[in-house]
Amino acid sequence: MAGFRTLLTKQVSNRTLAIGGLILLIYWIYGVYKPHLRNVTSYSSIIEKPKNCPKLGFAKPPLPLTALASYPGSGNSWTRHLLQKSTGIYTGSVGRERFMINNGYRGEGVKNGSVIVIKTHRSRNQSEVFERAVLLMRNPFEAHWSYFNLMSSRSHTRIVDKGRFCTRYTKSKGTDSWKRFYINWLQFKGDLFISFYDELLQNKENKLRELLAFLGFSTKNIDCALYDPEGIAHRVDKFPFRFFDKDYINNTNSHIEVVAKELRKRSPVMADHVLTWRKSPSEAMEKYQLDEFCKEYTKTKAKMQKGTEAQKIVKGTNLNRHKSN
Repeated sequence: MAGFRTLLTKQVSNRTLAIGGLILLIYWIYGVYKPHLRNVTSYSSIIEKPKNCPKLGFAKPPLPLTALASYPGSGNSWTRHLLQKSTGIYTGSVGRERFMINNGYRGEGVKNGSVIVIKTHRSRNQSEVFERAVLLMRNPFEAHWSYFNLMSSRSHTRIVDKGRFCTRYTKSKGTDSWKRFYINWLQFKGDLFISFYDELLQNKENKLRELLAFLGFSTKNIDCALYDPEGIAHRVDKFPFRFFDKDYINNTNSHIEVVAKELRKRSPVMADHVLTWRKSPSEAMEKYQLDEFCKEYTKTKAKMQKGTEAQKIVKGTNLNRHKSN
């Protein structure tokens, strides 16, 4: 009987150790992957909805005048969403965009200390007298594409269709204005915080914490932004096609290098990051590839139009028969 009890005790002990080890393993895995889980787009499907998120309002007392400066297509409106969710304070803008006003951005057009930052796509010389600035930077190949989408679709979130791509993209502006914009703002004399779009996209929590610290705000409500990270103006780009010819790539690469040289005066590490945005000329598409792509689109469109016209004829014939009866 004593031997049986000893055997039973050993089995229970081994089972307890196994369960304890499994629990420790789960905690270890959670600890390792927790930072990554908090930065994925589907954060809201992993973490419970935060409670007591701040209601949006204007700042009292006034805050320092802070620019949120970026070249168009670099994630300015998206960053505004993240800041509003994290702080409960409206963001402002130099201009007034009807889309933003209609979607609850009551700070649109406000250019004083009642807002946490003030959106601008203008150069320093054309903007308000800012005390400090947040400079958003994005790979110009991607920023140009995003801006082209905005101008062609007249939407912050839609992706332009193939027709507009074929008729307008190759006629749109290059990236010389991108270079001039960033050279101008990198010479800003006040406090300057530089935020890279690609880093914010990949590591939302840590990069947002850094931005909030620069602005002098607590991160206690950061989960409110991470739970709802997209907002109404973040385009999820699913259009699979890019057309960059060799001249465009070479010109844009040279602009990247000029901006990186200016940025190196502030941060060699950041300058090296910007240089990773360059493309190899071997990635260029030949013009005939674009022509083939657009010819295929034209054929498809013609077939669709014929089908639509045929449906109209059939519908009209049936309507006439119905009337005669």
